Amino acid sequence: MCIVPQSANFSTYLKQQTMARLMPVTRQTTETILQLYDNARGSWWGCNWHTQFGPKKLNLFNVKPHQARLIAEATSGEERDAWDSAALYLIRIDADAKFAEKTALQAIHLMNKEHWPEALAAIESAVRRESIHRESTTWRPIRDAIANACKDGQTLSHQN
Repeated sequence: MCIVPQSANFSTYLKQQTMARLMPVTRQTTETILQLYDNARGSWWGCNWHTQFGPKKLNLFNVKPHQARLIAEATSGEERDAWDSAALYLIRIDADAKFAEKTALQAIHLMNKEHWPEALAAIESAVRRESIHRESTTWRPIRDAIANACKDGQTLSHQN
């Protein structure tokens, strides 16, 4: 099990752990990916975009599941049903955001171990999960950078 520090500069930690064994040709790529991850982590939480959810076209921007439940309890009829559905949707968004972040971290660890194809598969999973709810703006840049590293052959041979 890997223990990850809760420091503000996660990429510095990862660099210290891996830069000594990275190939010269991938050092800049890896630093870029680490910086992308540093910028992305924690940026997708809940429904942090404007919506028109359901027939009532509810805007769930920054609404938490418990808040939607409270509104549902305070209303009746169609309004209550709409907010009940919204609460369930927000719970799923929260779970998907946590899953995607955990999977992106897994991709970073795989990249650290120079398991580039596995890193790409992991970050693809994060992108797909985010794309269920919105265009993937959080994890797609990391996916693109890892895919380009794999495509460019930067991960295939060590050069000293």
